[in-house]
Amino acid sequence: MVNGRSKKLILNLLYAFGANGITMLVSLLTTLVLPRFVSIEEYGYSQLYIFYTNYIGFLHFGIPDGIYLRYGGYSYQKLDKPLFRSQFWISWVMESVVVLISWNIFRLGASTIEKQYVFFMLLCAALVVLPRTFCQMVLQTTDRINNYGIMLIIEKTVFAGLILCWIFVRNLSFKTIILSDIIGKMLSFIYVCFICRDIIWGNIINIKSCLQELKLNIQAGSKLMLANIASLLLIGIIRIGIEYQWNIETYGKVSLAINISNFILVFINAIGIVIFPMLKKMPSSILPDLYQKLKMVLSVLFLGFLILYYPMQFIIKLWIPQYSISLKYMVLIFPMCVYESFISLLINTYMKSLRKENALAVINIISLVISIALTIISTVMLKNLLLAFIAIHIVYMLRFIIADKYLTQNMHIKSNNGQILFLCILFSILSWCLSIGQSCILYMILYIVYFVKNRKELIKAYNSLVNTIMK
Repeated sequence: MVNGRSKKLILNLLYAFGANGITMLVSLLTTLVLPRFVSIEEYGYSQLYIFYTNYIGFLHFGIPDGIYLRYGGYSYQKLDKPLFRSQFWISWVMESVVVLISWNIFRLGASTIEKQYVFFMLLCAALVVLPRTFCQMVLQTTDRINNYGIMLIIEKTVFAGLILCWIFVRNLSFKTIILSDIIGKMLSFIYVCFICRDIIWGNIINIKSCLQELKLNIQAGSKLMLANIASLLLIGIIRIGIEYQWNIETYGKVSLAINISNFILVFINAIGIVIFPMLKKMPSSILPDLYQKLKMVLSVLFLGFLILYYPMQFIIKLWIPQYSISLKYMVLIFPMCVYESFISLLINTYMKSLRKENALAVINIISLVISIALTIISTVMLKNLLLAFIAIHIVYMLRFIIADKYLTQNMHIKSNNGQILFLCILFSILSWCLSIGQSCILYMILYIVYFVKNRKELIKAYNSLVNTIMK
């Protein structure tokens, strides 16, 4: 018999998977279709815009992150609407000032007209994304995953529809790609404003009380925001180094390899959004055992993702042969999806639930320092693209090892990543050194051996997880 909590979890997963399924299809469109219909240079500029939009959210001072941490598990109906409303408007004014200052700084550094256009459109995107993030975080915090899912669907379907229209009228360029993205964001923001209208419109409280609440949210959220900034910059620093050292065409090819490697994370992030409120409501005594069970089940799933590289390589070579060099380098960073899946779904979710955002920030900053050092060595000093890709693999692997070690020690449980790391490293070595057929067969044999060796533990962990959720 499925109880109320289980029904809620299943429904939230369905909403999250539905929305992120559409997001995944749009990612497929941008990853595989756009390179087919625009030049490598045009694709490079569009990816430069998308790259920088990932950092827009860090201009909100950590306020939405603070709300996420402090109010996780709350009911939407029980929120103090005037208090949230006041924060929404004051934070929007503060963010708008910061955005305008940032834009004027960045546009001065634009070396081409194309880059000036990219930075101007980033300004437009920021003025939409920042207030939307506030409402989006409220929806996630209060378990309104269905509304969050619809918001994603609106943004992505509008973007995809416009891209197809531009292709049909033969007017697809990096400028129309960026314009389509902003229109999608704008329409999704209008929907969120309607859904959260009781938070946006109405009376506000006095400024002093609002500033006190903002201070608490910034104190809590700034640490998580810092952790997220450092996390994004792990690969961001290396991408900036590549864009600086090589031309925009090389940057476009590198971006394609990274986009394909991140493809699977769309679904992984969907599960993480659902799991966080659930963990916040669980007794802390069961979390260590639950972590071990989840890690066992997820390791089999995530390592199986690596097999997808082989059919993807075959399809992409036929579809966009001009990017074949991207596929060669992609084998070095494809295991990144395994490390990042563990971090995003399991470790980050646990650390937020246990309020370990300080430790999360420190771990990500340490990893960022390593990334900066390896970027300087590989792109500036040696000017070696191969080493830059190897650096990405090393940085993400080290962050996974450090974060998992810290969390397991904190919960007084064992950390055992030897088999996971062995398979990930061997996947890259086999795929780089051997033909696609040989490496595919060898990796699949290794994966089957891993599965058979751990089958008893896996079955036990799976049954335990089902029983925990169904209670």
